[in-house]
Amino acid sequence: MINIKSIEISKPFDNIVMSENSKQNLFLNLEEFYSIKKITLQKKSELEICIFTNSKDINDSNFKNYKKKIEIELQAKSQLNFFLLIQNLSILNLEINIKQAEENSQSHFFALIKGSSDSKINLKIKNFHSSSNTKSNQLIKSLATENSFLEILSSSFIDKNIKEVATNQQLKNLFLSSKAKIIAKPELEINAKKVTARHGFSSTKIRPEDYFFLQARGFKQAQAEKLLIQNFIADIFEKLDPICKLKEFRNLFF
Repeated sequence: MINIKSIEISKPFDNIVMSENSKQNLFLNLEEFYSIKKITLQKKSELEICIFTNSKDINDSNFKNYKKKIEIELQAKSQLNFFLLIQNLSILNLEINIKQAEENSQSHFFALIKGSSDSKINLKIKNFHSSSNTKSNQLIKSLATENSFLEILSSSFIDKNIKEVATNQQLKNLFLSSKAKIIAKPELEINAKKVTARHGFSSTKIRPEDYFFLQARGFKQAQAEKLLIQNFIADIFEKLDPICKLKEFRNLFF
């Protein structure tokens, strides 16, 4: 078990515990993240965790036929800001369960997934509201290229006899190939009153008129596509802490 109190920590991880009133940024590649079993945020702690990967950086065979489940627990007045950035991974089967166990906790989950040739990506994000006065937000964006297959599930569960809960789920997909497939599902299970719940889903592709508009202003087709993708993913990167922005993740997605 590793206790975080704004100090440098050793790797690999197992269980991570954020000490009370602490604040920390964690910047991990996917292999490091897979070594984690559970993350606990104690009272009034705040964790920003950024998980990234590029197929050039890891051995895909580590993830074949391997289903990974990671538990995250939020105690009173704690806050989680979670960023998952996946680029050109051939296979992934990942489930992240976030339990808001005590009042006034906040969970914000942001993911950007780009498939490539023959990619098979299965991602499940489940948020459990087990206490009153809790908030959660999920924004997941997918870029489907070549003949990739992406399956994304975003779920929020709200227990009985709690109140003043707010949850928002948004799944947005951009197709860059007619051969690519995406199954994306926002899911809500509400067993309480005084709940504010929103969810949304959209799938789109770059239209010929979008290319024409930019090409008429001097951009070549490849440049136009890059600008349109930048616009699609911009809000994910705007939310990233400077510690992650310095890594220039934007360039990984073109």
